[in-house]
Amino acid sequence: GETLHVDCVGCHRTELYVPPRAKVKTLAALKQEVERWNDRMNPKFTKQEVEDLVAYMNRDFYKFRN
Repeated sequence: GETLHVDCVGCHRTELYVPPRAKVKTLAALKQEVERWNDRMNPKFTKQEVEDLVAYMNRDFYKFRN
């Protein structure tokens, strides 16, 4: 997930992940947001890559309980 995250921070930095700018409030919402932005990726992340990215972002930034 960390390697894939480089593609994300090409457009924005990690300040979007923490208050006061964080809009994602649940793990399900995080996955939904990653999937939404994946529609703009070229090439798109695979399903496994989306899962890996969500796990990385949750572990290192959001810290939602599973």
